[in-house]
Amino acid sequence: MFKPLAALFVGLLLVTGLSAQYAAADVKKIEKSKEYFKKAKYDKAVSTLAKVQANPSYYYDNSIWDLRVLYEYFRYKTQYQTDMKELIRKINSPKTYTVDLNKLKFVQYKMEMIGQCKLATLFCEKQSLASSILFDELISTSTDTAVSDEAKTAYRQGDEEYSQENWSAAIKQYQKALREDSTYYNATVSIGMAYEEMEEWEKAASWYEKSKRMQPGRLKPYSGMVKAYSKLKRWDDAYNACVDGIIAYPDNSLFEELANICEKQGKSFNRHWMSRTILPNRMSTNQDPAQKDPWTYYRTAKDKIVDNCNDDGVINRESELTNQKYMEVYSWEYMLKKDDTDEKEFGFARKMEKEGFLDCFVFVSMYHVNFREQYTDFSKNNAERIRTYISTQLVK
Repeated sequence: MFKPLAALFVGLLLVTGLSAQYAAADVKKIEKSKEYFKKAKYDKAVSTLAKVQANPSYYYDNSIWDLRVLYEYFRYKTQYQTDMKELIRKINSPKTYTVDLNKLKFVQYKMEMIGQCKLATLFCEKQSLASSILFDELISTSTDTAVSDEAKTAYRQGDEEYSQENWSAAIKQYQKALREDSTYYNATVSIGMAYEEMEEWEKAASWYEKSKRMQPGRLKPYSGMVKAYSKLKRWDDAYNACVDGIIAYPDNSLFEELANICEKQGKSFNRHWMSRTILPNRMSTNQDPAQKDPWTYYRTAKDKIVDNCNDDGVINRESELTNQKYMEVYSWEYMLKKDDTDEKEFGFARKMEKEGFLDCFVFVSMYHVNFREQYTDFSKNNAERIRTYISTQLVK
C-alpha cells in the first residue's frame, strides 16, 4: 500500500547524509550501495553494505544501520510481490503444483530482514524504522477481517484518492466505508491520516483518538495523536499520548518524540538505554554464550530459571531464586548481583533495583522485541507503574 511505503521513502531521505567519519574505501562502498538501491538492485545493495558492516568499528553506527534496514525491507517487499505473482500464475494454470511456502525466496528475505532489525535495535538506540518493522511483522495483528465487501470497496476507493493526494475525496470514501461498518479501524485511522496531510490538526487528533479506542494496541493512533497535539502545542496531551503509546508498545520513535515534548515543556528526558553485546534470552532458542562479563551471568540466569517459566518466559512456578515474575528481569537481577558491573554503564540499573523499578527499567528503557511476550504481560498489569517510572525516573 502507498501510505506505509510513503514513510519509508521519507526514511530514505533522512539517511542520505552520513555524519560519522569513514575510511575512504568504505565511503565508496556506502555510496555504491545507495546507487544499487536506487536502481532496485537490492541484493547488491545489501551485500555491498554488509562488507562495510563487517568492520567492528561500525557495529554501533546508526546511519549505516538505517541504510541496511531500508535495503532489507525493500528487498523483502519486492521479492514478496514477485513470488506472489508467480504463485498466483501457477495456481491459475491447468497443471497441478505443490508449493512449499517456506522455500520461496521472500521467506528467506523476511527472516534476514527481521534478524537485521533485531541487531539494529540491539546496537543503536535511534532505530525507529527497524523498530516499526519489527512491530508490523511480529506483533501487529490482523484487523477488519469481518468487514463487508461494500465497506472494503469504499475503503479501496479512498486509498486510490489518497494515493493521488486528493485528501478530501479520500475522506469521503473512508466515511462511506464507516457508514457501511462503523467498526472499520483502517477507515477510521485513514481519515486521521488524511486530515494530517491537510494539516487540520484538531480533526486529525479526534480521528486518531477514535482509532485508538478501536485498536489500543496499534501504533499509528498514538504517533498520529502525538504529532497532531504537538502541532497544536498541546504539550500535556502530546506527552500523555506518547506515554500511552509506549505502554502499548515501546517503539523507538515514541521515545524520540517524548524527548522532544519534554524539551518543549522545559524538561529533559533520558531513557537510560544502553547497547548490548548479545541478544536477549529467549525460551525456545539455543543461543550462543556471552563472551565476556557481565553478560555471561545474564546468559547463565536463563538456565537457572527456565524450568520455572512458561513458554513466554513468565515465571509461573514459585522459586527460591527470585521474587521476580519474568525471566528477563531475573536475568538482570542475577547479573547485577553476581558482578561488580561498571558504575558508569550499570549505575542506573542498580539504582532502579534499589528503588523497586528494575522491572520498568528492563522492560521500558531496555525494551527489545525478543521478550515482547513478557512485556505484554507486564504492561497489561503495570500501566500506572510505567507512567510513574517515566515521570519520576526518566523525565527531570
